[in-house]
Amino acid sequence: MKLEEYFEEYKKRFDKLKKISEEVWNYIDKNIENANILELAKNIEEKIKELGAKPAFPVNISINEIAAHYTPEENFYIDLEKHMVKIDFGIHIDGYIFDTAKTYYKGIHQEIIEATKKAFEESLKEIKSGNKINIPGKIVEEIASEYKLKPIRNLGGHGLGYFKIHDKPSILNTFFKTEEEFISGMPIAWEVFITNGNGYVKDSYPALIFEIKNIDKINLIRVAELRKIIEHAYKEFKTLPFAKRWLNFEKNLVELAINEGVKKDIIYEYSVLKESKNSFVAQFETTIIVE
Repeated sequence: MKLEEYFEEYKKRFDKLKKISEEVWNYIDKNIENANILELAKNIEEKIKELGAKPAFPVNISINEIAAHYTPEENFYIDLEKHMVKIDFGIHIDGYIFDTAKTYYKGIHQEIIEATKKAFEESLKEIKSGNKINIPGKIVEEIASEYKLKPIRNLGGHGLGYFKIHDKPSILNTFFKTEEEFISGMPIAWEVFITNGNGYVKDSYPALIFEIKNIDKINLIRVAELRKIIEHAYKEFKTLPFAKRWLNFEKNLVELAINEGVKKDIIYEYSVLKESKNSFVAQFETTIIVE
């Protein structure tokens, strides 16, 4: 698909995607307090389907120093006095994606929320045609510094592709050297992460979110049962991320299929991204079309 055609098709679906995301946030606002984290994630995913879209990736519910890529597998109850809770969900219609996130918290570190929200809102204004893609990150860095906090320098916003959650351009939360500019019509998922930690996330395992990246290598999986699971995942989710709990097969077979897929470079695993221990991370995100 040519870029101009993609932009045009995306624009046709944007208003509906935005409206559905707003309705999902209304649901979350009413149900976040003392929620069971696993039940909440499943209910958000079901709500997306009820409203006429599909999840673009498993709902991320990341707590405190966990910044991203954590999707619940076990029951755990949210306490907003203690837990800085980041909910990040994406929806898609026919492969056209809207990505959005928000932080909930009632504890003592309100300066992190305030700084992140301010940096997000101010930097979002600079995502416009003709501006260099490093301008938003410069603003985030400056505002974080005002609060004596740090942006997470190896995270940021990104373009959205057709059935592709992370596409060009990559827009860091700090200033970086580039001549690249925002292009009119381009869908951008702009997300800001600010922390009282080190300003850098590291990979943590086990991974909980996966993505089919090389389905053409499927014949490297010799066990038919495992091949069937991977083929099913590709049929259902294409090249979008998925969780083990989305696969309705015997649990140990799902584990084996994913492990084999990762080994054979068929499946990409998203490691959980963590800041320093005992730190807090806040996140805000939305999707816009560059004008």
